[in-house]
Amino acid sequence: MGKMAADGIFVNNWVIMDAVGKDPKVDVSGIDIENPYSVLQGEVMELDLSAVTANDPAINAIFQQKVAAYMNGDYASVAEAEAAFIQDCTDAGVLQ
Repeated sequence: MGKMAADGIFVNNWVIMDAVGKDPKVDVSGIDIENPYSVLQGEVMELDLSAVTANDPAINAIFQQKVAAYMNGDYASVAEAEAAFIQDCTDAGVLQ
């Protein structure tokens, strides 16, 4: 994870991100601030995860399938893809 962070990826490891965020030598190319990790790390602590559920991975997988199918022309409209998404989530028992 340390190498990933050094390569510009924000990893899910507080110890690594704390160390990288405090390192003044860190410079991620393409970003206009010297060390973006110090900014990102502060924002992470403010995230509201109260709406996250155990069903999110299944819902996301169904969503990705429907987006791909829509992009492939399998649905005539966004509304049709949305209805299929809701139906598939209902069938899978992942809607609350």
